[in-house]
Amino acid sequence: LPTYYIPKDGPLSTYREYISMLPNVDHPEAFGQHPNADIASQIIETRNLFGTLLSLQPQIPSAGHGESREEKVLELAADVLKRVPEEID
Repeated sequence: LPTYYIPKDGPLSTYREYISMLPNVDHPEAFGQHPNADIASQIIETRNLFGTLLSLQPQIPSAGHGESREEKVLELAADVLKRVPEEID
């Protein structure tokens, strides 16, 4: 990958500049992994996110008022979906 290389020797500012240009999220290829490793990782993170959301919800059903546990999770999921950026081609 052309993004990752050993910078030439120089002052500290050279290294800081190099580090600042690195991507915020490393691609699986940088670690010798298949691109699908990123998909698997995102699936696991999503499951953990929604598992945590479910665990934070009250376990006592409401007495006919307010949102149910499922409605609240669906609302949170819709909010997360709205915040996900459009796919870039």
